[in-house]
Amino acid sequence: MKITAISLIIISLIVLSACDIVSFLQGDAELREAAETGDIKACKKLDTSKDEDRIDNCLNKMAGIFNESEPCFEIIDDDTMNYCIRSVATATDNVNLCSKIYDMNTKDSCYSDIAIKTLDLESCDKIDYMNFKTNCYKGIALKKSDASVCEGLNDPKEIGECKVAVVSVTNETSVCAGIKEDTDSKDRCYQAIVTNTGETDLCDKVEKKKDYCYQAAAKANDDEKQCDKIKSEGMKDDCLNVIGKSKADDSICYKIVNTMSREYCLMDVAPKKKDITICDTIKDVRIKRVCVKNTAVASKNTAWCTGIDTTSTDYQDCFFLIGKDTKDASACDAITAKGTRQKCHHNIAVTYKDPAVCAKVLESDENEACVKSAEVFNEVQK
Repeated sequence: MKITAISLIIISLIVLSACDIVSFLQGDAELREAAETGDIKACKKLDTSKDEDRIDNCLNKMAGIFNESEPCFEIIDDDTMNYCIRSVATATDNVNLCSKIYDMNTKDSCYSDIAIKTLDLESCDKIDYMNFKTNCYKGIALKKSDASVCEGLNDPKEIGECKVAVVSVTNETSVCAGIKEDTDSKDRCYQAIVTNTGETDLCDKVEKKKDYCYQAAAKANDDEKQCDKIKSEGMKDDCLNVIGKSKADDSICYKIVNTMSREYCLMDVAPKKKDITICDTIKDVRIKRVCVKNTAVASKNTAWCTGIDTTSTDYQDCFFLIGKDTKDASACDAITAKGTRQKCHHNIAVTYKDPAVCAKVLESDENEACVKSAEVFNEVQK
């Protein structure tokens, strides 16, 4: 890949003329020098025969260097001019400059950026698009940690969304209680506090989406009892799955109704408990195989690897990963097929590039091959 990249650069330089090569290597020093003069005329004198945007780019750069908007208005391309004005406006907190921008999205983002930076709600009110306006109010409310700022919005849903964002940081239950017209936002408000604090009693205040709140309470407290309150079978299974894995408790996994979800839960718990018998309860062949491999690796027990189907990649991976973790290629010795066994030795030797990992390999020819692999790749690295 590196050779290809270098070749392309060389070919490009051959095609370019002498002057072009200098410009290529210097990153258009002439443009940079013109911009640094602060003289608009200097930019306008640049040759544009090979790059029609060169003057615009020079003026844009000049405006950025001096934080002056005058060069922006000399730019021909509308997008470049709008970007230029916005950059100068936000850099200097000059909200009046935003009104000079033609593109509505760019103009609104200009007002929003300055408003949030300066905590100026009046600038938010100059925004046309509701999404930008909501984000503007939300940004100031978050910066001030003050949900009352959200009241400046007109739409109940936008007000609710704004307040939920603030409460996610402040955990003020009184703010949730004050949301009257938007039940969904009110519910999410209480849920946000439960997620942060684990206050399970707040779920009683949720009107419509109690299941989401119980799920949040369960995760916040690592408590499967909260999962039992969930009515939706799918959400309850998801909840038990998360807690079962988190607590490494297979008894929680067994409560899951969906077979696949239950077995994935058990697959994750078995390695954490280093209990191979948990894998034996799994019916799905693939999930069981991965469970055995991961549990064997976690326990560094190659005997358990032998229970995996020898035709699967998990079989060799099981021995290799144990050998890799223990820095001992002899972990592969239990592999029955000689070719697969030697490949396992080789992979571990190459991983560490250290003949010492081969010390316990029993068969002399395999020990010699293992050492050779380590030495060869060690030399290659040097």
